[in-house]
Amino acid sequence: MAYVALVVGVMGVSVSAILVRWSAAPALALVFYRLILAEILLLPLAIIRDRVAWKDVSRRDVMTAMISGVCLSLHFITWVSSLNYTSVASSVALVSIHPILVVIASAVVLGHSLKPGAVVGVVVAVLGSIIIPLGSYAAESRALTGDVLALSGAFFMALYLLFGAHLRQRWSLWMYTSLVYGVAGVVTGLAAVGSGIPLGGYPAREWMIFVGLAVFPTLLGHTVFNWALGRLPTALVALSILGEPIGAAVLAWMLLGEGVPFFTWVGGTMILVGLARFLFSQSRPEVKQVGV
Repeated sequence: MAYVALVVGVMGVSVSAILVRWSAAPALALVFYRLILAEILLLPLAIIRDRVAWKDVSRRDVMTAMISGVCLSLHFITWVSSLNYTSVASSVALVSIHPILVVIASAVVLGHSLKPGAVVGVVVAVLGSIIIPLGSYAAESRALTGDVLALSGAFFMALYLLFGAHLRQRWSLWMYTSLVYGVAGVVTGLAAVGSGIPLGGYPAREWMIFVGLAVFPTLLGHTVFNWALGRLPTALVALSILGEPIGAAVLAWMLLGEGVPFFTWVGGTMILVGLARFLFSQSRPEVKQVGV
């Protein structure tokens, strides 16, 4: 059952970029409804299952969860926006380097050690993440903007995981995701209103995409990965997440007719190889979190 869950999770997260590309709604509206609809589905379960645990939540924990939620909102906003500028393959490959950013930050701030094999993986993945934007700069400045936004998405995802790491060790999956998704949704909604972006008046097709983003990449993707972490080795789950860039690129080719630029082939392959080497060598709690 757990192995089937991994397949479902990879399929779920792989359709995220495709749904975003199919939508005509602004990025802030897409992110808002993805988070709020997921929150509506998760909150009743969190209240029922953890009604006693909610009483022990401290003000400090709430503040940490709020910061984590803000970072998650910024992650989604920057990553979804990147898809308006660069290819699906480039965007998903670049945003996938967030596990490396998490452990690098942990090594610098907390003094966690990096194993030799992990260091090799970091170097290879970082070089790959440099090659993709360089190729975009040489080809088209618009694509470079998308690549920078995708890298920003990876940065904010790393912050989200770092702030939420200790909460996930003490809180249930349902408590954590319901509170953080709720905060991220409210922050995104306020940003949309402040920017003059409408949150209503969308046709039925857009609402289907909103629901699809909440159900497939959010609930059947990242939430399923988190569930699998309690039943399978961390390294296996982490490595399976690398299926997202491959799945997204294949779906973009099949459904959008979008090819993969040469520099994305080279840089993306380096990122995947580097991440695989890194995750295999350096399986840590900070890496096993899944948030996109």
